[in-house]
Amino acid sequence: ENAGEVILVCTQVKSYVEPLQATLEYHHEGYAAAMASGDSSQAVINTLLNCIGSFFAGANLQRMEDLFADTVKLCEERHQLNYKFQAQQVQRSLSKLIGTGKEPKHSSEGRDVLASNSSVLRSYHYHTAYISFIFRSYDDTIENIEKYFALQENTWGILFLAHAVH
Repeated sequence: ENAGEVILVCTQVKSYVEPLQATLEYHHEGYAAAMASGDSSQAVINTLLNCIGSFFAGANLQRMEDLFADTVKLCEERHQLNYKFQAQQVQRSLSKLIGTGKEPKHSSEGRDVLASNSSVLRSYHYHTAYISFIFRSYDDTIENIEKYFALQENTWGILFLAHAVH
């Protein structure tokens, strides 16, 4: 029943001790296990983390465009807006690296999520800082890193970790 979640968390832990490229295949197993148990949320997260991991592992950028488009579509189908917008932020970074410069299209609902969800907003600032650094726009990098760290205390990842420790 929770196999998708277990595989997801274990894969993240395993990526600290093994090369990232070697751990990505486990997210496919996590996706399959989550879908088999009917847990579409964990399936979406496994797909998203596979894409993000592939991005940082240095996968072919043009191939990544298709993977992220499929991930955004899956998020829309499963009504996983927070994950959709996090995927779109990496998709935006990807398009800037390729040189197309396509910006994600956010619905009014999406703009509300981006404005009100600190985890999604933190992801936005991280990827904006990352791209600014890559293109040597250091003032933008510093500005976005400061905003990124300002959101540190109240993002879901930090809250989840604090809950797990207690």
